[in-house]
Amino acid sequence: MDQWAYVKGEYQLGDAVRIEVQPYFHMNRGGGDWHAPSYGASYSPDPIMFRQTQYDSNRGGLLARLAAAFDAGDVKNTFEIGGWYESNESNISRPRWRLKNYTQGPDVDFDNVLRLDFDRTGKIQTTVFYAQNTSKFMEDRLSLTYGAKYLRVGADFVNNGNQPVNGKIAAIYVDPTRPSLSAPTKGGVLPQVGAVFKVDANNELFANASQNVNQFPYSPSGGVYNANPSTFAFFNQTAKPEKATTFELGARITLAA
Repeated sequence: MDQWAYVKGEYQLGDAVRIEVQPYFHMNRGGGDWHAPSYGASYSPDPIMFRQTQYDSNRGGLLARLAAAFDAGDVKNTFEIGGWYESNESNISRPRWRLKNYTQGPDVDFDNVLRLDFDRTGKIQTTVFYAQNTSKFMEDRLSLTYGAKYLRVGADFVNNGNQPVNGKIAAIYVDPTRPSLSAPTKGGVLPQVGAVFKVDANNELFANASQNVNQFPYSPSGGVYNANPSTFAFFNQTAKPEKATTFELGARITLAA
């Protein structure tokens, strides 16, 4: 089940100022089924078992933007500030059941829980703020865009413990001692600057420089939380998110039809 809803408001204040606000909500429920080979596992008396990945996720957020146009002498400016906030709580578990009779068909014995691989929750909070200005000179032939954004992603993971599955307790719980983990991505302030110069109607030159950060891989069932518990302290003390600085310089040509 996948449900999505949003409302968007756009407001024009005079001729020069525009405000946009968009709250949203997304709910996802489901499960992935697999009649899986046991590969000789000691906890499965049969060569085939049934595995299900059960998940539910609730996320909501807000997008907001304010843009204002103003002139400073012969220079035209468009100033913009905005932000994005999202909170996402995801739960995921993976139980395995024995089949009623694997030699006769795929029917599952939901009263016979063989194993619970994991039962975890991840809470992700994303915060982005930005401000930028675009200035146009020389009768709009030269455009300069400059600004910065702030990025932080909070990520907290917890092990929920040996939970009942369909009213039963798994005979084997694989993840009982996995500790909680907090692994935020602290992007900080990331500058961006760019320029475009129109040589003529069909040719232009451009240059850009920007910094960006790639957040840690976040998933309750994988990514940083799927590491060996003994590595968590080392991760928190040493790992830093990947940060890249990109430079671009080039020319664009529009060919007449």
